[in-house]
Amino acid sequence: MTEVNTATEQAVKQPATNAKAAKAVADKAAKAPAANAAKWYVIDANNLILGRLSAFVASHLLNKHKADYIPYGLEGDKYVIVNAEKVTMTGNKMKDSINYYHTGYPGGIRGKSKGAILESSTPEKVLISSIKRMMPRGPRGRHLLKNLLVYKGDSHPHSAQQPEVINFSSYHKANQPRAGQDTTS
Repeated sequence: MTEVNTATEQAVKQPATNAKAAKAVADKAAKAPAANAAKWYVIDANNLILGRLSAFVASHLLNKHKADYIPYGLEGDKYVIVNAEKVTMTGNKMKDSINYYHTGYPGGIRGKSKGAILESSTPEKVLISSIKRMMPRGPRGRHLLKNLLVYKGDSHPHSAQQPEVINFSSYHKANQPRAGQDTTS
């Protein structure tokens, strides 16, 4: 008990020294790497359901899975999604669900089915647009969407960051092949 009292008495007697010590601690903390540094994660979208995957990634981009979540936070983890062309959808969404866009000219509304986009040269647009629509509108959503990187094919150029692999198919039974059904079609 006396040790605490002597430390308090010294702090009262020498406020200038304690201010210098506090500044030194703050400078050291600023130079040290952050404890919540952004982590990198890889998700293989092969045979995953588009909506479930999009909801998972959007929630994680917003950091809602962390204990220190704040609704206005901009820092987050980086998510790399590979095999974007192999994502699946339930029902007839491949041909019936249309992504609309406008050319900028009068009467220039156009649309493509999600199946046609997945078969085109840029299949990652389906995943990006799905996740983008689940993010908040405005500057915060646009900033957080920069933490999403989607690639077609198995490879990605971010192996130097040593990303952790997320096995998303183990999160929900709907993402696993059902017994007795052919998974090749």
